[in-house]
Amino acid sequence: EKILKDKLPFQIDQIKDKKYNTLEGTLTVYAPKIFNELAEMDETGRDLAASLNLHYNFRRILKAGTTIGGGKSGEFFFFSTDNKLMIKIIKDSELKILLEILPSYYAYFQENPHSLISKIYGVFTFEAADKSEKYNLVLMRNVTAYPTRCIERKYDLKGSTYGRITVSEHADIPTSSLKYEGVLKDLDFLRFEKVLHIEDTLRPKLYSILEKDA
Repeated sequence: EKILKDKLPFQIDQIKDKKYNTLEGTLTVYAPKIFNELAEMDETGRDLAASLNLHYNFRRILKAGTTIGGGKSGEFFFFSTDNKLMIKIIKDSELKILLEILPSYYAYFQENPHSLISKIYGVFTFEAADKSEKYNLVLMRNVTAYPTRCIERKYDLKGSTYGRITVSEHADIPTSSLKYEGVLKDLDFLRFEKVLHIEDTLRPKLYSILEKDA
């Protein structure tokens, strides 16, 4: 907390005014050199400092919690104010796998800079001093970094049909109203969209990228 008071006195005072507490603990930063290089390969990653500027993100940080934007399993998601970045919590088992595949993940992006695989810019573990809390955090690019007014519908697609539905099959809803139904899923896509319309000039390049990524 002393470091925070020295660096960010105004924000720390605001935190105290709102009755929030700061946690003493240890932050482990994994493979910073590799992740810095991965960030530099990507346009969004080259401007991390601006997207994570505490002054602009402060209000959103104070409102953050496990119920804000999380999935059905209650994960924590935090989106930067400019919506270019997201931070999410992952399990120990997921952290282990991510670090194991990191060399091949890094090598793949060096050879395929236009890959559509999720861009990860950093992985961290915060452990509270009293060992009562521990969080593994992933900093990554938010692929839907567009103004809300530009997004008509949003789908979370996993390539499965088991339980993958948001809108009841018995509900008669026009496509124009789907934006109010939240995040849609695979069965909703098959019902309302059926196909993706891709510009002819982009299709061969997109197919090539997806084939390599797969």
